[in-house]
Amino acid sequence: TANAPAPDAVKILLMPDRDWLYARCNARFEHMLADGAAAEVAALMARHIDADMPAMKALGVAEIAAWQAGQCDKANAIADAQQQTRRYAKRQMTWFRHRMTDWQTVTEKDFENNFDKIFSFISKSLLTG
Repeated sequence: TANAPAPDAVKILLMPDRDWLYARCNARFEHMLADGAAAEVAALMARHIDADMPAMKALGVAEIAAWQAGQCDKANAIADAQQQTRRYAKRQMTWFRHRMTDWQTVTEKDFENNFDKIFSFISKSLLTG
């Protein structure tokens, strides 16, 4: 297909450490709140958008809306949204593992242990400018 990698492409799947990834998921939601996610959700709710619309299914929307409606406190909304974000990341990792079975999987530990080898390969293969 048009989007398939070239036959001679080196296909590498970078898989982060799960604890690191989950910490990033938690921090991501906190940054979203700091950047105005609550106001965005309030604006969506004011428009009475159908719950089946994609915008209403975005990570964190239901949890923030529940908090704003008084159905839970802010701490529980944050914890629930962070958990949903971590679950989404876990589903992505599972999808990658099952769809990219012929790709070379590189974990964080593999990367740390093979840093010199990886960058030597990249340099020799002219994968960088």
